[in-house]
Formats: sequence, structure tokens, C-alpha cells
Amino acid sequence: MSLPILLYKMKALIAPKVFKKAINIIFLMIRQKEKKTIRN
Repeated sequence: MSLPILLYKMKALIAPKVFKKAINIIFLMIRQKEKKTIRN
């Protein structure tokens, strides 16, 4: 019974960090695309 709870806690701790990284990468990609369009 303790193992699923432990895994759930691990997911709860890791998920927000991964989510923030993904948002940062997407945000950077969008900014790079905007810069390219402005230069052209």
C-alpha cells in the first residue's frame, strides 16, 4: 500500500518541474519564431 503512495508523491514533486521546463522551452521557441518574422 505504501509504494503507490510513494510513487504518487514522487510524481507530485517531479511533475511541476517538468511542466515548467516544457513551458519555458515552448515560450523560447515562440519568441525565436517572432524574432525571425520581425527580421523578415
